[in-house]
Amino acid sequence: MMPLDRIRRLFTDLTGYAPSEATLLASLQDMHHKLEAPEAQIRAQLLGQPVVHADETGFRADGRTQWMHVASDETWTLLDVHSGRGREGMEALGFLPAYSGTVVHDYLASYFKADYAFEHALCNAHLLRECQGQGIVDYDGHAWAAEMKELLQESWKLARAARMEGTSLQPEVIQAVSEWYDTILERGAAEWTSKDAKQPKATGGKRKKSKAENLAIRFRLYKDTVLRFIHDARIPFDNNQAERDLRMVKVKQKVSGAFRTVTGAERFARLRGFISTCLKQNIPVLASLTDATRGQFLFQTT
Repeated sequence: MMPLDRIRRLFTDLTGYAPSEATLLASLQDMHHKLEAPEAQIRAQLLGQPVVHADETGFRADGRTQWMHVASDETWTLLDVHSGRGREGMEALGFLPAYSGTVVHDYLASYFKADYAFEHALCNAHLLRECQGQGIVDYDGHAWAAEMKELLQESWKLARAARMEGTSLQPEVIQAVSEWYDTILERGAAEWTSKDAKQPKATGGKRKKSKAENLAIRFRLYKDTVLRFIHDARIPFDNNQAERDLRMVKVKQKVSGAFRTVTGAERFARLRGFISTCLKQNIPVLASLTDATRGQFLFQTT
């Protein structure tokens, strides 16, 4: 999190000893190596979970854009760095190709590769923002987007109430939501295809779809993944877990700026994944790091 110079000064204030930058880097490299086994354990545990979250965020390292990828749940956090946001970066994490549960994620085409075995659940918080924040309601004034936003919010209220009572939504409720969903899109087609609808300029003689039409097509194609949370009580409404697990990357940049090297970012990823997992499991972080440096740490599993 902190720049090396600030860490050095902290050591000086606390101990009277001023370690050199080379000493600090060597310590970080040693810690990175010692956390390899706990990280493999985190990966193995996540592979056995029925639902996980996945996301990615961009940052700068060595003057270039890199991507921090995450796979996580409420107990485990796995992070890694890659130069690509898409499939190559996702697979470098060593998780998605081997996973067969349900992944909660945003609408990035790389998640929908046919050779992946996992099920999909789209982040509905993203869809709510797209309905409202991309101008489909505010700027275009489309009633269908406002109604779809209402459907998602009301459906989540029903699902959450059922979960609090330890039950599932009744089949007739699920059917009613499904039919409402279809009706919204059927009526909405008149809005997003209307000659009065705001359309982007065509290029090369080909009509370019508006943001409203593209969003509607996504709702049509991925209905099952959008509404998965009403069918399965294990599925969350949003992908906030993954977003929280990536937040420290942005905090780090605000505190100490961009990473100087990709190697430094990789060290950060493994260390942050370990610390995040400790915090989620209420395990003392400092004692765990000390045990890890001695090669004496593994997470307790059932």
